[in-house]
Amino acid sequence: MGFAESFLLSEVSCSDLTAFFTLFIRNRTHLNNGTTLSSSLLSSLSGLWSRTGNTMSKALVNTQAHYDISNEMFAAFLSEDMTYSCPIWRVEDMGREGDHWWDVGQGDETLEQAQMRKIQRFIDGARIKAADHVLEIGSGWGSFAVEAARRTGCRVTTVTLSKEQKIWVEGRVKKEGLAGRVEVLLRDYRDLEAPEEGFDKVVINHITIQSRGTLMVEKIENIGAHYARTLRLWRERFLAKFESKIRPALMREHPDMTAKTVEVFRRKWEYYFAYSEAGFLTKTLGDVIITVGREGAMELMEGIPR
Repeated sequence: MGFAESFLLSEVSCSDLTAFFTLFIRNRTHLNNGTTLSSSLLSSLSGLWSRTGNTMSKALVNTQAHYDISNEMFAAFLSEDMTYSCPIWRVEDMGREGDHWWDVGQGDETLEQAQMRKIQRFIDGARIKAADHVLEIGSGWGSFAVEAARRTGCRVTTVTLSKEQKIWVEGRVKKEGLAGRVEVLLRDYRDLEAPEEGFDKVVINHITIQSRGTLMVEKIENIGAHYARTLRLWRERFLAKFESKIRPALMREHPDMTAKTVEVFRRKWEYYFAYSEAGFLTKTLGDVIITVGREGAMELMEGIPR
């Protein structure tokens, strides 16, 4: 926490944060995870400080929790499809460095093409068909809902807690001529009333829904190796477009932000991209696609010799 706060406050700088975090992760057993007697003592004092203190530097860091990043700012660094999750890159385009084939990308495949491959993997894995009514929990900016409806002709009900995302997705659905196939709801999935006939398929980032009946795991696929390149591209785009796109959008939404808080905001995102990239580069982090089906879901046996 001390290093993170010092970086956000521009007290320390690093020309290659990803390399720094990668070096630390690969040597953390020798470094006792960065814990020393002095750091433990400072951590205890920091806890006391967090409960009783409110210095200017602390307030500056904490202030960032109140500033949300807008659609316009996400559009500055995401691909055109506005998918904010791990794609699946064409493996032969993914270069190799040392023992880590996922470290670098040398091919000409675009981020959007890789995102579409991941979405198609969802569609194929869930065996989505034209007759299906699909529930998506977490709309994002509508990439899955639009592609699933457009490619298969299915109906999609997608839920989000973000008003901005709802407006964005509805506009995208209208533009694609899919208003009769995609419904966007602003609500928590736990408050959602399922239709009488139920949903045929559910797409969700985290399995937290209680199920009536037995769920059987069909497939688990770790695609975390594909995330490092993506995070690097997002970081590069974020930093390249910060002054021209992100800073102006941030100031329009939050005119009370000072130059210092804007800089903390920028460095916080740079830090997030870098340590996440390092986590996936070293296979410390993973990202899995889990395909499950209810007992008796014979669709998931399609194409398998019997």
